[in-house]
Amino acid sequence: MVAQSFGSWSEAFLLDRRGRLTRIVPRARLVEAAEWTEAGLFLVTDAGHDFLGLAQVDPEHPLEIERWLVDENHDVLGVLASPRSPRAAVVVNMGIRDEVRVLDLPRGSLLGRSDFGSGIVMQDHTGPAARHLAWSADGMTLFASWDTPTRPADLVAYPSGDRWTRVNAEPAVGLIQPSETSYRSFDGLTIPAIEYRIDERPRPTVCLFHGGPEGQWRAQYAPLHHLLNTVGINTFAPNVRGSTGYGFRFQSLDDKTLRWDSVKDGCEAARRLRRTGQATRVGAMGVSYGGFMTLGVIVEDPGLWDAAVETVGIARWRTFF
Repeated sequence: MVAQSFGSWSEAFLLDRRGRLTRIVPRARLVEAAEWTEAGLFLVTDAGHDFLGLAQVDPEHPLEIERWLVDENHDVLGVLASPRSPRAAVVVNMGIRDEVRVLDLPRGSLLGRSDFGSGIVMQDHTGPAARHLAWSADGMTLFASWDTPTRPADLVAYPSGDRWTRVNAEPAVGLIQPSETSYRSFDGLTIPAIEYRIDERPRPTVCLFHGGPEGQWRAQYAPLHHLLNTVGINTFAPNVRGSTGYGFRFQSLDDKTLRWDSVKDGCEAARRLRRTGQATRVGAMGVSYGGFMTLGVIVEDPGLWDAAVETVGIARWRTFF
């Protein structure tokens, strides 16, 4: 038997040699990845949980989870089994940063964690996080395309921590390392955020809204932050409700008629910056869905903002669809 057709909502199957399908883990909203090794069948799935974890399924009893190897309030973004040893690399979203763990699959025990510094496994439109991981031929060295806030991705190795490629130049002196923060929104909900502050002085600040809506600001290389910092402007990037990375419940809080609550989250970010004295002036900026957010916040509270820049934002849903 082989794993087949993973990734659709509530539909995951095993396909045997006769072409017969057996449904597995029907309680799952998502089954996003699978690895079938000699140690068993392993899935990245929620299966009744708020977050994506790493679970093992017995093919003889495919409707139930046999055991959880990673089950916590963080999403598993990908899994890649070693071709030569009973171990796997697992990428875990720890907020704005990633952690790469190496697990012993038969025992389910932790063998080690990456020490690549602050950053994430490279993200792009070519596939999930595991596509940017690779094991060596002997299955003992793991390579990751590692993106940092101050330097675009290069290949790094586990367990040595060595950088194997130097595609990109050394980062310019003085680039700001982002910090993780949060604030309370209008209804008491905690909104995670990432900020690039030049220093502790009050400065003009731009609220940057990510695209999506199902996206997340993370500690990756994003030159716009550095460009604004260079001219003396801080940036504050909220992960408003509806963002990924904080569980399915948080992700669904802007569904349907709740959409405008995320816009209110954006306005509360600006109010927080003004109330604390952190910002002397506040602007809004975003691309695509971030453009919709930019248009939304200046409609919700025009007097709150000193400037706004939207790029390819959704201004009219009927023509967008």
